[in-house]
Amino acid sequence: MQDGNGTNEKLALERENIDRIDAQILKLFGERMETVDRIRAIKARDGRPVRDAAREEKLIETLIGKAPEGILPEEVRALFSEILHLSRERQERNNAKEQKTE
Repeated sequence: MQDGNGTNEKLALERENIDRIDAQILKLFGERMETVDRIRAIKARDGRPVRDAAREEKLIETLIGKAPEGILPEEVRALFSEILHLSRERQERNNAKEQKTE
């Protein structure tokens, strides 16, 4: 619906920005998960558990402190809690695969 002020074009441009940003986030998430795989291998070799709750909490608190203005602490916590959850699931899944092949 066009309102004469170019609203549709502005909306389309902003959505293009979101799409570009989402692609960047996905690329960085992929890099993070590759790093998680390397960390998992080190932990498995050393007999360390997947989860380090103290490190996770410290990381989240650090990231809250680094968040740009306008990003709420609970938004940072929710985002990184989910990323950490996915990272742990991946490590556990890969540990299970590795144990099956032994």
